[in-house]
Amino acid sequence: MRCFLFRINTEEEIVRNDIILGKLRQGWGKSGMSLLKNGEIISKEEWGNNFPEEWDCSDEYINKKYDNLKIMLEIKKDDLLIIPKFPTWNSFSVVKVEEGYRFEIPKVDDFGHYIRIDVNTLKSFNYYSYKEFTTPIHSKLRAYQSPLNNIWNKEIIECSQKLLEMESSENILKIEDIVKFNFEKELKDIKKSLQKISPRDLETVVEKLFLKQGYSLESRNSFDKKGGDADLILTKCLPILEEIDESKSCNKIYIQIKHKNGLYSDKEGIIQLNKIVEAKEADVENANLNNVYKVLVCSSTFSEELKEMASEENIILIDGLQLTRLIIKYL
Repeated sequence: MRCFLFRINTEEEIVRNDIILGKLRQGWGKSGMSLLKNGEIISKEEWGNNFPEEWDCSDEYINKKYDNLKIMLEIKKDDLLIIPKFPTWNSFSVVKVEEGYRFEIPKVDDFGHYIRIDVNTLKSFNYYSYKEFTTPIHSKLRAYQSPLNNIWNKEIIECSQKLLEMESSENILKIEDIVKFNFEKELKDIKKSLQKISPRDLETVVEKLFLKQGYSLESRNSFDKKGGDADLILTKCLPILEEIDESKSCNKIYIQIKHKNGLYSDKEGIIQLNKIVEAKEADVENANLNNVYKVLVCSSTFSEELKEMASEENIILIDGLQLTRLIIKYL
């Protein structure tokens, strides 16, 4: 087990809220700035090339940020993290790691770097509680001013381990927060069952999901022999608007479903959707009949590169975890 000091932007709401959901986020992580690409560490030069121009930082500063952020790649399951100034300015928290480095852009376009923490182990203390253990840590915090720091000091490590066994003196977790966190953990296990069923059964589940919400099935397995393909085409009409303006009364959804394990980065699904919509919606007379949506469903997880491409092509993505939530909620 190793120990790290992990400073966060405590003024950023998304960072504070995601801690409760088990994600400890770090800044300097806009879209395209992951430290990993296809599971491999990207070079300092490549990461620097992805650095947003609007931040207007020197090469020296960019290199410094890269070197510091790379410490996140060293953090592994069951390692110990110390989070200064959380939940309040005169307190700190200790927590165990559940999973190492991940990259995922939250609602704001930053803070994409994160470590998944075990919220059930999260303990928070003000500087005046359990002084035998908090004072040695507090007195040495100033020596670790970088956002990410390796901790080798044995006293800090031992005191942090002892605090994990204590009751928090700062209340940051409500019962509903703990329930929500554990529910999300269970969802991840349930999601694995989607990867065990056959591709055809996965298509059936997705079809039932939409039909139960009032969509009508137009066709299955539509293809144009030129690379265009949709596993499902569904429509849903809007009754009131239909009486007022029939030409704009329906939503039409083209769905491509991929049964995959691990990180999914293949662009094939996006290409298939674009081509089938182009072929099917080419009829000028019916051009305004539907509001057309393209949806790519996958039983696993989408890569950041594919997410960016989908955004550019106006394609809605539903990954395995999101699909699991929808199944539990609507089926």
